Amino acid sequence: MTRRLVQLLFFGSLLLLTVPLWKKDNPPQFPRLQQALMNEPLQVPIKRAAFNTTVNGVTYTIQPLYAYDLYGLVVSLHDAQGPAGRPGPFPRLPGGVFP
Repeated sequence: MTRRLVQLLFFGSLLLLTVPLWKKDNPPQFPRLQQALMNEPLQVPIKRAAFNTTVNGVTYTIQPLYAYDLYGLVVSLHDAQGPAGRPGPFPRLPGGVFP
């Protein structure tokens, strides 16, 4: 019973692993992204009083000149490298896919 359960979990995990590997090179298409992400950054002049801040024992005076509205989408891929530039104990296959 336990062996069968372990086998089911193992093969089920392998099956679930195929989905992210299959989709990893396909970011969302533009029509599916929120339209706000396509907006240019907005810069508006402002009048605010200067303020001081201290970092590592150095005091800085900051004079705000503009306010910003920024839109963006962060897309990242963490490609961990082991010693000698190899990804852990596995060899890299063509296309960056691990076995």
